[in-house]
Amino acid sequence: PVKNMVPPEGFASHFAGTVPNVEAGTYPLTSDTNGQSRELPGTWIADASTFRALSPKPHTFTVMANACRIAEQLLRHL
Repeated sequence: PVKNMVPPEGFASHFAGTVPNVEAGTYPLTSDTNGQSRELPGTWIADASTFRALSPKPHTFTVMANACRIAEQLLRHL
């Protein structure tokens, strides 16, 4: 449900599933496990959009850890 809220300090909001990490051909825009877009060569996605869903619990550190993991993959690719 949509509602107005006043978030506390340090609150973060992330959207998930816009470029999900799934098998190729499942959705029109997907990424592989290393964060590379299948449809946009040379594009690496390191935010929460690669997750299929997010838990209602705080997940900022999970998103940050995933971004660090993808950055390491990107550096190996270069």
